[in-house]
Amino acid sequence: MAYLAIVLTVLVSTYKTLGFYFWHDDFTWFYKLRLGQCQEVWPYNTICPLLKPLYDLFGYTPMPYYLVGLTLLLIAAIAFYRLTKNLLLTLIFSTAFIGAGVFLEAHSPVFVIPSLIFLLWSLVLLKSKQFFAFLLFIISLVISPARSAGNLLPFLAYLWLFVKNLSVRKKMTFSVGAAVMFLLIFARASTGVGQEISPAKIVSTVQMLGPILLIPALLAGIILKTKDKSLRKNLIFALVWVASMYFPYWLRTSFKLPVSHRYLFLVFPGILLAWGSFAKYKWWKFVSLVILLFGVVQSNIFLGKHSVISRQRADFYKQLHRELPSLPSGSYIFFDSPQTITNEMADFFRVGQYPPEAALGTEYAVDYDSFKLVDGQKLTQFIKSGGVKADDVLAFYYDGSTLTVGIALPTQKTFLARATLTDFSLPTGPVLEDLTDYLSFASLNRDLKKRANRISFSDSWEETVGESIFDGDFDTYWSANRQMWWAEKNKPVIEITFAQPQSISGIVIYSNSADHLPDEIEGFDVKEINQGLTAVVYTFAEKISRNLRITIASTVGGDMPVIKELEVIPGEFGDFDLTKAWRVIENPVANIQTETDKKVLSDYLRKGAPACLIWKQEGYGSGQEDFFLRVDGQVHEYNIWLPAMGVGEPKFTIGCLNYPVDVELLSFRQ
Repeated sequence: MAYLAIVLTVLVSTYKTLGFYFWHDDFTWFYKLRLGQCQEVWPYNTICPLLKPLYDLFGYTPMPYYLVGLTLLLIAAIAFYRLTKNLLLTLIFSTAFIGAGVFLEAHSPVFVIPSLIFLLWSLVLLKSKQFFAFLLFIISLVISPARSAGNLLPFLAYLWLFVKNLSVRKKMTFSVGAAVMFLLIFARASTGVGQEISPAKIVSTVQMLGPILLIPALLAGIILKTKDKSLRKNLIFALVWVASMYFPYWLRTSFKLPVSHRYLFLVFPGILLAWGSFAKYKWWKFVSLVILLFGVVQSNIFLGKHSVISRQRADFYKQLHRELPSLPSGSYIFFDSPQTITNEMADFFRVGQYPPEAALGTEYAVDYDSFKLVDGQKLTQFIKSGGVKADDVLAFYYDGSTLTVGIALPTQKTFLARATLTDFSLPTGPVLEDLTDYLSFASLNRDLKKRANRISFSDSWEETVGESIFDGDFDTYWSANRQMWWAEKNKPVIEITFAQPQSISGIVIYSNSADHLPDEIEGFDVKEINQGLTAVVYTFAEKISRNLRITIASTVGGDMPVIKELEVIPGEFGDFDLTKAWRVIENPVANIQTETDKKVLSDYLRKGAPACLIWKQEGYGSGQEDFFLRVDGQVHEYNIWLPAMGVGEPKFTIGCLNYPVDVELLSFRQ
């Protein structure tokens, strides 16, 4: 009856996983297998001996792998029952409500649970069959070294606390043998382990440990006070288990672990061992029944939410295979969707080790380098630059349930507009005197950009378009190659060549986040880092030259450099102040004090005011594309590249104007 109860609890708690589809790291683990290869990089190489036989047997069908996961949980639960001899405690373990995330991915139980199973069975046999127990302990280390780093201390603690039929000498022999085998096995994996540990992770101890270690802290207090030797030993063993199993993930994890995180599944037995130490008290059984019920409900809620998303992902790929039976080499794949489900779409292609293309590479069993998965922004850049032809793009639209083939791609729109500067009175109170200087700088900077006839980059990431740093559009960007930045410590170089020698005294760089904002450029002085604007101002002695070389040595957050826009500071503006400049941008009229300022504003706007074309598509979303609007009362023609905007014709307006301007949007044509 006990084993039947365990089987039923496992099924009731985790049966929903049988309807799951591959997700996240599955597209890392199975990618190489689909190409007939094994992973060569830590920790992925450690699971291939386990996963490959299953792949040879089951192929690329998710349900059998999730069934294996349930089977492994059942075996672990039986081993836990044999160790604790407490059915109610084992039933709580069988719900797996702590660490339930281990069942979200098809590969994860195969990666995590076997090591735990062999450890538990080694403890079960340690009192009677020490040789076999030692052998099972060694297997627990070998079978998944990336997930067995916490196995040694629980084995030693159980040996010294609970095994009575061995002399101290024999215990020492077993202890030294276990420690030596542990060190030998992990010495082979030291390179991979070292890659996952960083000083920054060790420093942020409080954040990483989280509330989970409050449990051993409380246990330590109880251990020190209790006079019950049996209770004390049980609690010491539980404390060793929890701390030992959690410590390896404390070293490699820089985020707080939720209760459901797969890493905590290995900690769960230790928590239950601590709870089971109080089983002799009358209140224990009732509270445990409540915990059991809570565990079953919690696991069903957690896995049920993922089941909905998983079914949607499975249906998406089913439709994709129907519409696209094979993936042509050299093609560009684009999926458009309403902005409300952008995160869901990103989750469909979420991959751990590889780029998002690996999800499709896994699905179609092809090398992900043979095609390119692009988002709307990149596709617009590629088509705009002529690097990609519309005929080479396989475009799909997904509305959350239905996948449609053949949609409108990013395109260039032409429209007519007229803008006029309205009259306004000069302010009577105190004002800033920055407007004339800034607008003069803006005009010269714009002219300098037009005089650049060549921009080259030593490297780029994911085919980002380098020229976008000079296009005046803050929605486009260039990124350095991340692999070269991290692995090769490469310093990206940007070289700008002008048609004629120019007077230059600095640059302003805008990025998408502080992590990617360059904070050191060789030969340049940092004048100001403004993290609010995600910008940095560099200055140097004024020089007249046709060439500007920018060698990026580091970034604020340490990640590869990303530049959304680069402004060139003309020679006479060496004292450029970024904060004042943006104060003018945000409210220019407030800075007008004299008729001269007013004329400067009028002259500046005639050349073009920063503006944007705002689009809105019902049921899809909205967006904007920046451009320069000439404010001179005349009708002008404008050409703007617009992204894919779903199905149907969007509505357009002109906005983003911080100037007193009347504007008319007159007509549109393709």
